[in-house]
Amino acid sequence: MIVEKKKATTVLLEELSTMADIVAWNSSVSMMFDDKNDATEVLASLARKPEIAYAALYDMKGMTYCSYTRPGISDNAMTALLGEVLPEGEALLKSIEEQRSIGITKNNHCLVVRPVSANDQLIGAILLVDDMQQLTSRFKDFFSLLSLAVFVIFVIVFFVSSWAQRLFTEPLSQIIQTMERVTKKREYNVEVKKQKEDEFGELIDHFNEMISEIHSRDKELRNYSTDLEKTVTTRTAALSQAKTDLETTVADLEIAKNLAEESNRAKSQFLANMSHEIRTP
Repeated sequence: MIVEKKKATTVLLEELSTMADIVAWNSSVSMMFDDKNDATEVLASLARKPEIAYAALYDMKGMTYCSYTRPGISDNAMTALLGEVLPEGEALLKSIEEQRSIGITKNNHCLVVRPVSANDQLIGAILLVDDMQQLTSRFKDFFSLLSLAVFVIFVIVFFVSSWAQRLFTEPLSQIIQTMERVTKKREYNVEVKKQKEDEFGELIDHFNEMISEIHSRDKELRNYSTDLEKTVTTRTAALSQAKTDLETTVADLEIAKNLAEESNRAKSQFLANMSHEIRTP
C-alpha cells in the first residue's frame, strides 16, 4: 500500500506539472504585457479543477503577481504551508532557474512550481497546489473495495474451511468413536460406514478389516476358553472320582490290614497256648 501511494503521488506530481506548464503558457503573454486581469482570469479558470486548492503567479522578484484560492480554503493556512516548503522572494526564482521544476509533498498537499517563459526567457513562475482530496478519495474507495474483498474472501474461506473440516474430520470422528466403543465396551462387532472411495475410504476399509480380525480372534479365544473350562471341569471331576476311589481303596486296605493283624494275633495266641499245653504234662 505504501508503494502504491508513492506511485500515485508521483503520477499526481507529473500531472500537476503538465497542468502548470499549460497555465504558464496561457499566462505568459499576460505577464509579459503586465496584464494582471487577464492573468487572474487564467488562474480563475482553474476553478474547473476542484483538486486545485491554490495557484499563484510570481514575477521575477519572487513576489506574488496574482493568485487563485479555491472557495473554502484558508489563505492563512496556505501561506503557512508555502512558508514551510518554498524559498521566498528572488530565491524562489533562482531555484526555478537552477532546477527548472520544484515538486514537493507536504501535509497532504502536492506543490509544483514551474517556470513561466516568453521568447525562451524566464519571466516568472507558477505555483499549483493540489490538496490531494481526489487521491485520498480514490484511496478510500480502494480501501473500501479492499475491505469488501477481504470480507468476501474471509467468508469464502470460512465456508470452505468448514466444508473441508467436515470432509476430513467426519470420517476420523467415526473411527475415533468406534475405537472408543471397542476399547471401553469391548464391542468388536462394529463397523465404520464408508462414504467415499478416497484415502479416508481406504483407511476405513483397513480399519474395518482390523476390527473384523480382532472380532474373529476374540471369538476364537472365547471358544477356546469355554472348551478349556469344560476340559478343566471334566478333568477335575475325574480327579475327584479317582481321589474318591483311592480313598475307598485305602480304607479297604486298612480294613484288610487290621483283619490280617488280628488274624496274626489270634494265630500267635493259639500257637502260644499249644506250646504251653505241650510243655505242661
